[in-house]
Amino acid sequence: MVRVHSAGSVHEAHFLLHQLDSAGIRAHVFNNFAAGAIGEIPPSEGLPAIWLEDEADRERALAVIEAHEWRAAPGEKIATIYCGECSEAVPENFGICWNCGALLGGEDKAPG
Repeated sequence: MVRVHSAGSVHEAHFLLHQLDSAGIRAHVFNNFAAGAIGEIPPSEGLPAIWLEDEADRERALAVIEAHEWRAAPGEKIATIYCGECSEAVPENFGICWNCGALLGGEDKAPG
């Protein structure tokens, strides 16, 4: 197992866990209840942590996490791109296709 992310809250950690699961990436959340110990232990050790079962999934998992963390500035419009595998319309700030789980950023084909 390999640690890939420390979430700001248990809710965020489980949201990301479900996003990873949707992408076919097996992961677990540890430190669900450790936040109360912050002060006695370093904050980095008390935050909920996401661990992957297979280190080979690291790149795809980081793309999912990065897509979650990226936020548009107020009033900024996010463009749409199309998945190179299934032609699904996806916001350009996503790292993976929400329809088929393919990594985005290569040749994106328009529907048709």
